[in-house]
Amino acid sequence: MATINGEIKSKSRAGTGIKVGETWYNGTRSQLESLNRGDNVELSHDNRTIEWVKASGGGSQKPAAKPAGGGGGRWDPEADRKRQGVIVYQAARNAAIQFTAEGIKAGAIAMPTKAADKFDVYASVIDEYTERYYNDAMSVYETGGLPDDAPSGSNKEAEYAD
Repeated sequence: MATINGEIKSKSRAGTGIKVGETWYNGTRSQLESLNRGDNVELSHDNRTIEWVKASGGGSQKPAAKPAGGGGGRWDPEADRKRQGVIVYQAARNAAIQFTAEGIKAGAIAMPTKAADKFDVYASVIDEYTERYYNDAMSVYETGGLPDDAPSGSNKEAEYAD
């Protein structure tokens, strides 16, 4: 961990980074919300990640926020499951979009000639594969194992069994 002093030359639009001298340092909004361009600061950082920061001349220290699940608060398994479900859905949707685009490009997915019909086919294939990928991934998340209908040869559990 290193400590530096200097003037804030710039602050990121998101409010999560400040430039002191010629170097950018990343923190949290709550750490940096009261700081502005031109302020003199003292900060402690680990590989440019701010541990604490204070305005020089008596500002109060703002410790880094605890990472999610990092203790201090009560863990809410239902909120965690919902958050994980959203992340899994986004990943499944992105994979389905990529899969569908590659399938169309390779000619593996037949497309109609009318533009409106093309969109309907494209959207329905994405929806179908999003649901499949999501259900498979959530099954792994909830059970800790691969889905029962996983293709043979993809079951790596036996290789890593104790």
